[in-house]
Parts: sequence; C-alpha cells; structure tokens
Amino acid sequence: MAANDDRLVFLLQQFAGNRCSRDELNELFQKLEHTDNESLYAFMDAFYDQLPASAKADQVDWDHMFSQIMAKRAVVKKFNRAWLAAAAALVLLVGAGILYFTLNRSSNNVQSSVSSAEMFKPPASARAVITLGDGRVIGIDSASNGMLAKVGNIQIVKLADGQVAYSGEGSAVMFNTLSNPRGSKVVTLALADGTRVWLNAASSIRFPTQFIGNRRDVQVTGEAYFEVAHDAAKPFHVLVNNIAVQVIGTHFNIMAFEDENAIRTTLLEGAVRVSKGNAFKRLYPGQQAVVASDGNIQVLPSVDLDGVMAWKNGFIQLDGTDIKTVMRGVARWYAIDVRYEGNFDNVHLSGQIPRTLTLSTLTTILQKSGIDIVFSENTMTLSSKP
Repeated sequence: MAANDDRLVFLLQQFAGNRCSRDELNELFQKLEHTDNESLYAFMDAFYDQLPASAKADQVDWDHMFSQIMAKRAVVKKFNRAWLAAAAALVLLVGAGILYFTLNRSSNNVQSSVSSAEMFKPPASARAVITLGDGRVIGIDSASNGMLAKVGNIQIVKLADGQVAYSGEGSAVMFNTLSNPRGSKVVTLALADGTRVWLNAASSIRFPTQFIGNRRDVQVTGEAYFEVAHDAAKPFHVLVNNIAVQVIGTHFNIMAFEDENAIRTTLLEGAVRVSKGNAFKRLYPGQQAVVASDGNIQVLPSVDLDGVMAWKNGFIQLDGTDIKTVMRGVARWYAIDVRYEGNFDNVHLSGQIPRTLTLSTLTTILQKSGIDIVFSENTMTLSSKP
C-alpha cells in the first residue's frame, strides 16, 4: 500500500478505537470525502491482509459486506461526513471479525427476500450472437479468439478483449445483425470504418459488412454507445424506427428500448442532428434529445452524463431516476420480470451500485426505502407500504 493509503488506514483504526484527536478526525473526514467505493473495498482487503491469523479465524463474506455498505450509502440522499466515517470504520471492525453493524432486518420476509435475490447473479458472459446475411448464426462468447467467419473478402474477428471487429473490402455488401439478449454482458463491436459500438443487454444493431456510397447507416434497437470514426464526406446515421441521428464524428449514446416512453439521444462529444420527419434538433455536448411517441423532439440542455453512461461503465444508476425506470434496466440486466403492487410515485433512490453484484444489494436498498419484495421463480414483485 502507498504511504497515503497507510495514513488513511491509521486514521480509520484510530476512529474505530475511538482514539481520534480533533485534528485526526478532521483529516479523516477530508480524506473520506475524496475516497470512492472501489478504494474503500481495496482498504478492506489490505487491512484484512495485515491482520494476525487469530483475527482471521472467522471468515468474512467481503462481497456481501461491500453490498451492505453500498446499500446503506445509497439510501442516504446526501452522504454526510459522519456516515462516511462510520462506513469506513465498519470496514475495519468487520475486518477484525467484530460485527457492530447490521441492516436491522426486522422480519423473516426481509431475510428471505435478500436470500432469494442472491440467486439472481449478474451476467457472467456475453450471450450475444451475430446473424450473418447468409443466415449463419455465430455465438460470441462460445467462439474462440481469432477469425469468426469470412464473408467474401470481409473478415469477422474476435479480439482478445472480446471485441468483434470487421476488416477487409469486397464488391458485395451484406447486412449482419449483432443481438445481445437480456442477461448478457455488454458487447463491443468495431465496424468496418473503425467506428466502435457498445451494446447493452436487450439490444441489437444491424450494420453492413462495409460502407459503400456517401452514407454510413446502421439500425439500432435497445441501447448503444457510439464512438464514430470521422469521415466528413460520409456522414454516419443511426436509424431507430422513424428517427435518424446524423453525425460526422462524435461520441453519443442512444436509448430506444420498446418499453420506454421515449427515445433519448445524449451527446458527449462533437455534434449530432436528431430528426423525425421534417422536424429536427441539433445537439451540443451535454445535451439530450427526447423524442416522444407523437414525434415531438425536446432538447434537455444539461443532463447527468455519468448517469446516462452508467450502464457502459458498469453501474446501475439510481440518482435522478424513478424506480420503474431503474427496474426496467434491472430486468434487462439480470434477466428477470418485475411486477408492482401499490403506488411508487413517492419512492426516491440515490447513488449507484456496481452491475457486478448480485441482485441482493438492490433488494436491500429497496427494502430500506420501505418496499416489500417477494420472489417467485423468475419474477420479482415490489409492494409499496401504505
């Protein structure tokens, strides 16, 4: 561990033993305000490694403990200094085999719900498939690295990082479709022009094996993030139903799931033009175009880009999102169905949780927010308390 890390561990030990001086306490608060969740998790491991064998007799489920910390932090709308210090002190207390903190589970129903949620794990592989123009279907995860297929002079290759790439030139153009189902990891595709695409679960993209002519067109369902290769002479178009997003070279996200009430295009870099029929809007970085079912295009001048990109960066976004929107994303990621009983208009969540955790983390957060949860086979039923 770095010296700076050693200092933080020392301060946490002082706090856990109620030995902090006023100056040490102020220093601890300042450090914790700039410590992210991954760092706290690293401190858990580092501190545990430093413990004598006698203190390690009782094994600790670190993933579950981290889930508890994340859950507790997520239901606090604004994290105050006292909570941050308490959460960090908890890391040390648990590392020493002393559990002073629980989630105050008040009923067997809460315990069984969290236990049931453990069965729903995040995707362990990419279940995506490519359907070639000649009808062949190729499973991405099951295929070995190297050439997946050859269509004329066009090669389809799976790289070491799992990305699918197209290369080569030919006289004929064929259209392929990359489909990523529910319960599948995010997949990455490199198109023939060098454009990179990240595809969320429950999403697909239809694209040509090479771009010929003065346009580059692809079709998308679900959600995808694009880093478009610059080519001013050949604009790039993403088509979703009757909506077109035209770009020259830019980074943007498009979300167009069928169960959402609008299609949202969010610009991170460059410029795009979103159009439906004769109506169009031009976006600048940080803006989002919302196209309603009636064709109306609204531009939101400033959006939370971290929240929009949470899915690509490995998180489930809770801040600024209503619970049903959150759960639609959860359903796609964990491949479950969600039902509701009661009114959820006044339920507000906060924070982000890693997509790598089991569903129990989110279940705990929901229960702490006053929601009862029951699992039945592949269905999660949420009931709001009166």
